[in-house]
Amino acid sequence: MTNLYTVKPNDTLLGIAIKNKISLVELLELNPQYQPNPDLININDSITLPNKEKANSTDLKPVDPVDMNRPTEGGCAIARPTCKGIEVCDVVFKTGDKTKDYFLLDKHAQELLEEEISYTQQLIDGYEKVLQKAPENNTNQDSAAVAEHKAMRQKWYDIAISSGALPVNTQTEAQPTPEDDPFVNTIGIKRSDINRNTAQAKIIELEERKKLLNKVFTLEPTERTLVDILNTEIDADLKRQNDYINAVTSTDESSVKQGINQKNFSSKSVALTNQKPGIIEIFIVSQNRLVYIRQDFMTREEPFWRHSENHTHLNQAVSSGNWKEMGKAISSDITNGITDGIKNTIDGQFEGKIIGWQVPGYKLKEWKANKEFKDANGETVYAVSAEAQLLRFAAQASVKGDFNLKQAKFDLGFAAESSASLAEGAVTFNSYFPHEKGYSALITYTDADRKPALYPLGHFRCSATLTLSCLVTAMASGKVMFKNQAEESAGTGVIFSPFPTIGVRPSGQIGVSAEGFAGAQAGGQLSGKVEWLIPQKTGTTDFSALVEIKAEGNVAFGLGAGVDFQVRLDRGSLEIHCCARLVWGPGASGGFGTSIDFSQLFELAKIIWESIDTIGYRIMGNINEEAYTYLSRAAFSAFTEKDFKPIKDAIEIGTKDIDDWWRYRLREVKNNLFISDEAKRITKRILDRNVLSGVSLRILPPETVGMMLNTLVHTYVFNREERQEKAICLLLAGAIRSWRKFVEVLAHMNEKGEKQTTDDALVKNLQRINYILDGDQQKEFNQWIAQLASVNYLENIGMVQKIFPYTPTSPHLKIKRNNLKP
Repeated sequence: MTNLYTVKPNDTLLGIAIKNKISLVELLELNPQYQPNPDLININDSITLPNKEKANSTDLKPVDPVDMNRPTEGGCAIARPTCKGIEVCDVVFKTGDKTKDYFLLDKHAQELLEEEISYTQQLIDGYEKVLQKAPENNTNQDSAAVAEHKAMRQKWYDIAISSGALPVNTQTEAQPTPEDDPFVNTIGIKRSDINRNTAQAKIIELEERKKLLNKVFTLEPTERTLVDILNTEIDADLKRQNDYINAVTSTDESSVKQGINQKNFSSKSVALTNQKPGIIEIFIVSQNRLVYIRQDFMTREEPFWRHSENHTHLNQAVSSGNWKEMGKAISSDITNGITDGIKNTIDGQFEGKIIGWQVPGYKLKEWKANKEFKDANGETVYAVSAEAQLLRFAAQASVKGDFNLKQAKFDLGFAAESSASLAEGAVTFNSYFPHEKGYSALITYTDADRKPALYPLGHFRCSATLTLSCLVTAMASGKVMFKNQAEESAGTGVIFSPFPTIGVRPSGQIGVSAEGFAGAQAGGQLSGKVEWLIPQKTGTTDFSALVEIKAEGNVAFGLGAGVDFQVRLDRGSLEIHCCARLVWGPGASGGFGTSIDFSQLFELAKIIWESIDTIGYRIMGNINEEAYTYLSRAAFSAFTEKDFKPIKDAIEIGTKDIDDWWRYRLREVKNNLFISDEAKRITKRILDRNVLSGVSLRILPPETVGMMLNTLVHTYVFNREERQEKAICLLLAGAIRSWRKFVEVLAHMNEKGEKQTTDDALVKNLQRINYILDGDQQKEFNQWIAQLASVNYLENIGMVQKIFPYTPTSPHLKIKRNNLKP
């Protein structure tokens, strides 16, 4: 559940966040409709706040580690001498052993085993409780519900670790993120500092705006009055931001945690007293079923379990394939075979069970999978590795011991249905990861105060197939062959640990594992697509596919902390690197990179351009410099190249053609005829708009717009100035919606689109625009600039009519401002 806040006069999203002790980042994640423009809120709007209700915890009882001091039987603390027989009350087979390596249990050993089974069953029951409360993948779950479930999952995980049931590496235990939610501190800032940093960066932006305003306008009385009004408005905003800073305290904490302290459930806080953590699968003849015990228990008990020294009848049954007579054969070997004077007997209650026992299907498959007994027909194998046993252990929560079922349910942060072959230790999940709604991906950038910052923009999800297989496969004569050997890691840990990891295997496949899980190499295989939902489509599932996850050939993940994704261009090769959080959600680590061809770049370009517009054209960590430069030049080429290509085609053409064109342009750009022709093409393509490939001028980067303006503000002998002037007007009106972008466009207004950082350079470029205007147009232009300076985005003006930068007119009807030089 969530709470609603009704917007009041003078409210801002940052003020609402501070008032409710949450970060602005979290508030925007809960209200993605405001992400493109966080200032555009209206009185009486309903703002979603995190749920403040106390989490409903699942009652999970601790399970003590195995006591390595064996309970005594009648005062005897040591094993019965092997030279004496025992009364056999049960026969036990351990998965992976050969058929003749079974164990004989007396009454005391049987009782201790049943007690151990009750403990592991308690763990299974606990996993089932957590699984039953797991969010469904295709339903709307708020972040509070996700956080609550992860805390429950973590609690069970730590109980299983401390009991010795999970094979966690005690040397390199899991390293969970301290604050496990979408606003995790991964870039060196405290959660409580997010709001303060936001206000401080805003103060710096306002002060820069105020300083430049006083250089922009001339000292005409009407303009001086306008500047005074704008300064008053900016001063009021400065005071508000300072008030926000004073209101923020160092104890601000997100309510999304709902009182759940993830550190309390961290596996590093668990006392790992067990010596050999892990689960062993055994088959008990008396109960005719598979059960699970802890390895520590096996270590303690094995000296007290007796091996039969005679296998005459069993060997005959196996060699003849008479599997139905195996129980009788074992019974005969126990009672009739005497070796070295040892004579065993069978308990009366157990005797009927063992004589009539027939090997169930999955146990028979295991024995047939052994090289010693495998038949020529290549019967279905049975996976015996520790990974496979763990997988079947977890499956007990849904399959209840019936390994013939083809469906099983596991907890992957949501209730994950799988197609399963549990005998083979294989499951396949076809789902949306981490959720059908997706993960609120964070843009990473440097704010105006040169501090690292985060901003949520839309949602990412992975539409994928995850396969966990506990058998090694190989190809022989065109057929898939299975070897009954364990993979280095099957990735089974992800169905237990709240902290999954993604990595690229040596083969180039994308695998999964769990932090701290023993043998936590990247196992399994993940394939599918990474998809993105823009904020404007909030409430829908209209995601756009961005990246195809290849079956192989992927590259190692190479992003720094806090970067959820990054587009990279390196020596003509295009890659996108994705953090594990895009697949598994908050708390995951690792990631993968995959090369993509340029035909996929246009959708990524729109994300990058939307992102950088939203964060105010700051340095962004989600694209490297080479890729960003390529995009801005490719977009510019769409407006200027002789051979017409819309923006989409220009971006997808590749680095060689764009680099060749760019070098040619730099050689010719000083030629008046060349630049005159370029201005004609820019003018035509702005006016007819066929170049835009369905996108708005608004998202074009400042580098592209700056170069276009640089060309258009020139006067050319054979060009029609009224069309060129109209193109300038439409370009300014369409591409610039904020003061911040206006300044950035002026800074890049040169032949190469390179940034000029001084105020004088900005004013000079502004004067070049002023030069084409007459007196009335100049007044309109000044009013338009004032509108930019008065709000963060032009659309925030509300009911006030938004004017064009100026009204284009024919050259012979106007008087140019000849006192200004181009």
